[in-house]
Amino acid sequence: SDEEKELALKMKGILDRIDEETRIDRTTAFRAVLDKMAKEPEENWSLHYMATLLEALLYFMLNEGNEKIDEEEHNEQ
Repeated sequence: SDEEKELALKMKGILDRIDEETRIDRTTAFRAVLDKMAKEPEENWSLHYMATLLEALLYFMLNEGNEKIDEEEHNEQ
């Protein structure tokens, strides 16, 4: 459907940003979302939910995750 195509393009855009703007590759991010979804009831599984999780993961990595990684590297030196 058109909605599914739109969501797939949105997820591709998010995964592109994860590749380009974070230290995590798109495959690892996608697997993390699939692992999270597998723990949810099956009725929650949808492309919309997957896109929401990817967005949340990107937001976390850009705003908190990278800061924590940078702090850990600083502490190691």
